Amino acid sequence: MAAVKAREMFLRRRTRAPNSTPIDGLGCDDVRCERCGFGDFGSKLLLCDKCDNLVICPDKRSNIARFVNGINNFSPDGRKKQNLKCVRYDVNGECRVLLIANRDIRKGERLYYDYNEYEHKYPTEHFV
Repeated sequence: MAAVKAREMFLRRRTRAPNSTPIDGLGCDDVRCERCGFGDFGSKLLLCDKCDNLVICPDKRSNIARFVNGINNFSPDGRKKQNLKCVRYDVNGECRVLLIANRDIRKGERLYYDYNEYEHKYPTEHFV
C-alpha cells in the first residue's frame, strides 16, 4: 500500500495589508442567521442587526477564502494569531460577508480567522 502524504493548505499574504484592508469576500451558496433563519445573501439578512451569529457554509460553492486558516480560539496563543475578522456589508441591497484585516499583516504572513467569532460552537481545540 502506498503512503499518502497530507498536504498543508494555507493562504499567505503576497503584499503588506494595513489594518482595515478588505482581504476577500466569503463566496458561498449558504449564508444564514442561525438565530432567526434569515439567509441567502438577501436584504433581510442586512436587517438582522440584532443577530451576530452568521452560518457560512461553503459546501457547494466557495472561493479562495475557504483556505484561510482557523485559529484555536480556546487558547490565548491561538487568539493572538488572528489577523482577519468577518464583517457584513450592504452591496447593492444584498448582504455580503467580507474578511477584513484586524491588524497590519506583513507580506508572507499566514492568514488566520476565528471561525467562531465570539461563540464556541465549532470545535477548534485541535487547530494549531
